Amino acid sequence: MKKLFLTFAFVLTIFQLMIAQAVENKLQNRNSDKTEMTAERAIKLFLNYSGNRIIKQGLISKQQLDSILINYWNSNTGQYNNGIRHYYTYNHAADCILDIQNQWNYSTSVWEKSNKREMTYDANHNKTLEIISEKSLNSNSWELSRKLEFTYNTSGTLLSYSTYLWSTNNNWEKAYKSEFFLNINNLPDSSYYSKKMNNSNQWELKNIYKYQYNANFDLLNQSTYSLNATTNQWEKSYYKENIYDSNGWLVKDYSGMYFSATLVWDTSMMVVHNNDAMGVDTLSIIYFRFAAYGGSWKPQSKMQKQFDAHNNLTFFLKSNWDSYNSQWEYNKKEIRNFDNNYLKSDLVLPQDYYFNTKVLDAVKYSWSLSNMLWENNEQRNYYYSPDATSIQDVQGSKFGIYPNPSSDYIRIDLGKEIIVFNFKLYNATGKLLISKTKESNQLIDIHQLNSGVYYYTIEIEQKEFNGKLIKL
Repeated sequence: MKKLFLTFAFVLTIFQLMIAQAVENKLQNRNSDKTEMTAERAIKLFLNYSGNRIIKQGLISKQQLDSILINYWNSNTGQYNNGIRHYYTYNHAADCILDIQNQWNYSTSVWEKSNKREMTYDANHNKTLEIISEKSLNSNSWELSRKLEFTYNTSGTLLSYSTYLWSTNNNWEKAYKSEFFLNINNLPDSSYYSKKMNNSNQWELKNIYKYQYNANFDLLNQSTYSLNATTNQWEKSYYKENIYDSNGWLVKDYSGMYFSATLVWDTSMMVVHNNDAMGVDTLSIIYFRFAAYGGSWKPQSKMQKQFDAHNNLTFFLKSNWDSYNSQWEYNKKEIRNFDNNYLKSDLVLPQDYYFNTKVLDAVKYSWSLSNMLWENNEQRNYYYSPDATSIQDVQGSKFGIYPNPSSDYIRIDLGKEIIVFNFKLYNATGKLLISKTKESNQLIDIHQLNSGVYYYTIEIEQKEFNGKLIKL
């Protein structure tokens, strides 16, 4: 289904990431859980797109994240079923340039292509372009869907984020755009959010966001201004305020709407953050009230979190407040396992990878009110391989395997000076599946293989080079 997943709430909360990059690690520790509020995912997005990636030199002696398999629990059969699988491809600078998502077809019991993300980067590893395609409803081909464009300043801080939709007229049409206006500390003083005009392919300014910081570059407050279509005047519409303790740790944040009729703020939501001795938020409780009607604060939900020595979120438990019985009720939980022998700098990863070490798996559970037990919900497994040492890295020759991932054939380009090579392909258990002598650019048939990750060896002039191949 073709639609843009960038909602007003997402655009609003993306600007909460304007907290100083000097405290990036503190923010990452507090906001590493993707199941939490959109604001936390938005902070991650901005930080990843603002020059904070670890730049890796080549692809030698690293663990590469090849794919992620997501399975869903079937309560009728009492087992996990195939759900979604992501396959990643990287360039020689360790930037993820392709993410292909396959979806399990329960009717035919085969994996089918679902969507594809193609990424382009600048010399500083900042993503500048992302093109999303989806499987055609009428064929097994790809159809263009969305395009994202990013711009940065010379320090790698995000300046704009624009989204376009592929139209029925076979061209890109504007959809949404966010622009950041930075102060001398490289933090946004304000930002603009625009949408496509109804009757033309032009931008129309919809919201203005303004921010204030303390001496530690922590975000103190943000205010949102919206255009009144009747008066054509900018009016306050939303605000958020952060409260810090003497250690500089976030302890509370308030947010609410502005009522222009009464010229007062209605502070409707409060989040209380309970930090451990290291300043990590291990318990957050959300409260709501209707202040305009004299309401008092009432608990809504809480999130309990546990972290390992590398500040990875290993466990979280969400509970909702049962106002009728005046007690907390379990809602969902997740348990994650890590291999902390591999730091993030030891890995070749997609840009949106938000763990500090090598994650192995994650299991989600839902609380059943009917039987008062935890029930399986989702299982996520991460698959890595020793990263390929490319011929280009070793001897400066041109080298490429195209396409990778592939469903039918691959072509190996070894340059004009290399003609004959031996090609061997193995499965994950080390079983030899293909052994051929080929010339550069000759096709190699792989259509008979099952979908998955395979490992190849190329022998040239008594030298051996290894890598991985993804079969769709």
